[in-house]
Amino acid sequence: MRSRLFSLLTFVVVSAVIPAGAAVSAIEGIDASGTVHAGMYSSEYFSSDDLDAFAGAAGKRMTFGGTFHHPLESEGSNWSLNTETLLEEVWQGQATPFANLEVTVSAFTIATGGYDAEITAWANRVREWLDRGAGRSMFIAPLQEMNGDWVPYGMDPGNFKLAYARIQDIFAGLGVDETQVRWVYAPNGWSTPPYSQADYYPGDDRVDVIGFSAYNFGSTLDRWSSVSEVMGGVFAEARTYAPGKPYLLSQTASSQFGGDRDSWLAEMFTFVANDPNALGFVYFNLDRETDWRMWTGSSLAPGFASGMAQPTTQHQWPMTSWFRPGPLPFGVEPLPGPTIPLPTRFCFSDVTGDAGFVDVPDGQFYSGPVSWAVTSGITNGFTDGTFRPADVVSRAQLAVFLWRLSCSPAVTSRTTFGDVPGGQFYSEAVEWLVGTGITSGTGPGAFSPDEAVDRGQMAVFLHRLVGEPASGATGFPDVSDQYFADAVDWLANEGITSGYPDGLFHPGDAVTRAQTVTFLDRFAR
Repeated sequence: MRSRLFSLLTFVVVSAVIPAGAAVSAIEGIDASGTVHAGMYSSEYFSSDDLDAFAGAAGKRMTFGGTFHHPLESEGSNWSLNTETLLEEVWQGQATPFANLEVTVSAFTIATGGYDAEITAWANRVREWLDRGAGRSMFIAPLQEMNGDWVPYGMDPGNFKLAYARIQDIFAGLGVDETQVRWVYAPNGWSTPPYSQADYYPGDDRVDVIGFSAYNFGSTLDRWSSVSEVMGGVFAEARTYAPGKPYLLSQTASSQFGGDRDSWLAEMFTFVANDPNALGFVYFNLDRETDWRMWTGSSLAPGFASGMAQPTTQHQWPMTSWFRPGPLPFGVEPLPGPTIPLPTRFCFSDVTGDAGFVDVPDGQFYSGPVSWAVTSGITNGFTDGTFRPADVVSRAQLAVFLWRLSCSPAVTSRTTFGDVPGGQFYSEAVEWLVGTGITSGTGPGAFSPDEAVDRGQMAVFLHRLVGEPASGATGFPDVSDQYFADAVDWLANEGITSGYPDGLFHPGDAVTRAQTVTFLDRFAR
């Protein structure tokens, strides 16, 4: 959406052909199923703090962090790490980079090899970042909005397809594959005649995800456009040439002027959840042609907040299920219903003593719970004699804690999630959680074992462990109407939590090891 305002004003809207009530994806594998993965282009170069602050305000994190790149962005000593910094900031904000790659040359120049050196230099920067490991992965949209006359590489479908393939092949030559990068075809929602989106499409074998630029300009165009007008026709056109691909609104936003922006933002979440191909969006949270921002760094638009609070809006990081060998979409068998009964008893010790950890001094709120957890066999700490109370708890670790508290029941299955291989310390615990229905993972085929658990998620796990008993509301203002509200209310009424001194529960905060054993100690007693 970095094109000039004049070109942006050529954007037109088309009536939707998908009814608002449509649901249930036809895509096998990575499918919509009502899920919305939200993202945004931060207005901050060092975006991790901005993504963290947003999560604190919304109670839920973004799945995507949008970035714009140029092959020459890391030239010169002052900006030698520019590419890596942009990507790492998004990653540290617990989001996956959605990177738009734009150039100042023609599609012909790239297609014929005239820009290979520059593309290769940038690809090496990206590869160096990916090679840091720990699940680092990203989406790349080469030469976005190629179907418009406002970009130097536009209006040349034949050479665009060759250029797109050439960029991909350069990355492949450097050893970058689909376990690290997924490729996006990202046209503008409106095509400059005489060509259409389909004319530029590189083909199913080259494209993993379809992305779009689609905006509501409001009074900038003297017309307020509904969500269905802005997005419906765009999605419908894509289904004529790529009906089996997942779709993302890779650039989208609404003006603040000319209509009810909060209603528009809330409707956007619903529209994406209901579309049979759409999986999410990356919001253009910048002040450019108009002030598109729904988040200013200190305040969040109510309509966007309500969309983030919907149970269909989910955070996934890392996006393990998207970065597996093979093309998208790939087949993922649906999870069966609960096959293992919830525990009728818990295994723990009433006897506590000094656990002997050098980093657990007497007199801390967690000193007793740590000793209880050790004598109960729920944790042994680390081999260096530490407990590390301030470390956050991963989903794998929590699965093991709950499984041991439930007397470590035997489980035979080891194949539910692609990112949970057999033989890991947490494999049996995760399979047990799935069998009881306590979790269904973070996305198709993924459990995300290394992802941190937040306080809202912890509450849900514990509530489900005892069959989700009803409970009265306790009045945390940052909990009401959220998917975890009933669980938090139950925790509070049971005396397992009292929240923070400021009267809030802080559901989006990551749970530490100290807090986790304290929750479990109170839960079990």
